[in-house]
Amino acid sequence: MSASLQLDGVAELRAALMALPEQMSRDEFRPLLQSHAESLAAEVRDAYPKVTGNLADHVKVDKGDVSSLRVRVRTTAKHAHLYEYGTVRRFTAGTGANRGTMPARPIFVPAAIRWRARMVTATKAALQRMRIPGFTGSAEVRES
Repeated sequence: MSASLQLDGVAELRAALMALPEQMSRDEFRPLLQSHAESLAAEVRDAYPKVTGNLADHVKVDKGDVSSLRVRVRTTAKHAHLYEYGTVRRFTAGTGANRGTMPARPIFVPAAIRWRARMVTATKAALQRMRIPGFTGSAEVRES
């Protein structure tokens, strides 16, 4: 006998994990989520320029409370959005001086996309390896 679980996205994956017994969820999946979040943060810190270190110093991992399966990586640098998305041509209001543009240098978003995909793959593999008391067979995890 095998079971199947169909996931349409990360929200469904999170809901399925939350439906597991609390101890199993915390013990099995929290370290997996934290390690992927820490790896994302490290990759972003390494990729940011080292001119002042301000961008890299402000990449944070919010681990939430112990029972939560939510881990968030974010930057608290006030100018991170300017670096990530760039700027349009700007002019000083009073004098009309041209301040030019800043090209986008996306680092955070592409890295987050890569690490999220890795996290989903690792979570699916962990779900397939999981042994649930009273259940024989192995779970089949498919993503649509």
